[in-house]
Amino acid sequence: MGIMRSLAEQRWKHIVSQAEPFLPEGDEVILWVRARHPGHRGEGFAYLSSTRFISLLTGRNGSHKVVELENIERWGADHEAKGGPLLRIESADDEVVIKMPVATPATAMKVRDFLANFSRSVPSPPGGLRRADEEFVIDDVTVPVYRRSVADQTKRIAVTTIGAILVVAGILITPLPGPWSFPIIFAGLAVLSSEYDWAQDLRTWGKQKYTQTKNRLTRRPAE
Repeated sequence: MGIMRSLAEQRWKHIVSQAEPFLPEGDEVILWVRARHPGHRGEGFAYLSSTRFISLLTGRNGSHKVVELENIERWGADHEAKGGPLLRIESADDEVVIKMPVATPATAMKVRDFLANFSRSVPSPPGGLRRADEEFVIDDVTVPVYRRSVADQTKRIAVTTIGAILVVAGILITPLPGPWSFPIIFAGLAVLSSEYDWAQDLRTWGKQKYTQTKNRLTRRPAE
């Protein structure tokens, strides 16, 4: 239990650290959830602090959005959207629309808590936004779980099997000469990250550590 708690704490710190450069001094992240662009062109996290809403999406069409809670003029949430709620925020200077993926009861609870805290933190009430011919507002904080189809379950099993084999194989050949183990392990994490959040976080953390180590080694001869 101690190891799992420690890993959970490290994961929280790693995810929260990405939002810290966008927070004013003395402010801190209260809650975070996974977020995606509605068109699935970018993914990352949405953060809620005592003063700001922050959306950090990476990828080919990723974007960083920082909105002061007190400046939000209109907002709404479509919590019945397939795959997870859509949250739309409008201020005088910007507009943000994100999808919050929901695939398990645990993620549904996390998204529900995020929306509930967001609705309490924003001075303006929801309303005034429309999507197609339907009101784009939140009338409660119920977040349904996206049910996986048989095809989804089959894909998850295949991804788990292939990814686990690659990761285990990479670990087993670590004592052998050459840097072959790391590419294999990262390949396994890349496969697993398509279905598991923790694998995606571990892969991102590994890339950052690799880049930091590479930069230090590159600078060392010049020092």
